[in-house]
Amino acid sequence: MRRATWLPSVGPLVLACAFSCSIADRQGAEPTTESAAAAADSATAPPEPRGGDSGTRLLAFLHTQGGALSSLTAADLDGLTAVRLDREYAPDDLRMLADLPALREVMIWRDGERFGGSEGGSAPSDADLRVLSTLHQIESLRIGGWSASFTDAGVAYVATLPRLRRLDLVEAQGITNVAMESVGSMRSLERLDITYTKISDVGLRALLRAPALRTVRFGWARESEHWLAAFRAAHPDAPFTIESP
Repeated sequence: MRRATWLPSVGPLVLACAFSCSIADRQGAEPTTESAAAAADSATAPPEPRGGDSGTRLLAFLHTQGGALSSLTAADLDGLTAVRLDREYAPDDLRMLADLPALREVMIWRDGERFGGSEGGSAPSDADLRVLSTLHQIESLRIGGWSASFTDAGVAYVATLPRLRRLDLVEAQGITNVAMESVGSMRSLERLDITYTKISDVGLRALLRAPALRTVRFGWARESEHWLAAFRAAHPDAPFTIESP
């Protein structure tokens, strides 16, 4: 409590004000037991389920993809770590995936009719990969299939993902050795799958620049065996292991 000082010129009214202001200062500096308990409860309370129009649209889109995604609730969205898109989607749908803070893996696969698959979903394109390149939180991206339409340009987009550790481009017929130039610049990539593509030993050499790369799955036809032999002969101490399908 502040000590009141008698000032003859102001009188007792000022003393009363000084006393009440001192009490108010103490009340502001020392929270009550009730307010401290309320603050503690607020700090430990679980987060509210995601809501609003954006959460509703995202949940509705994920439900269209079937499988485990069809049973998601709004409360599940903040903890969702992996998404597999098996059906139709639009670039705007992919953009909504940025609202999933725990998302670490995205898979989009289109086998088409070549091996008995169906055309029941969207085939990943360069435009799709450009959107996926904005999902900076993901660590695994598995895209491809015989019906995939993305090219070297699309791979260049996703090669900018700063945390990507795994990249699968299996059966992607639109990519060439040029795409491996982009992949070779990835600083965090540890695993790459380019089986059933047109990548040759030239593309494998470009991967030598990727500092964290440890495993490459490579191969398809008889030409692949020749390319692999040429690469191993030229680079017996390559820092990554090459696996065959």
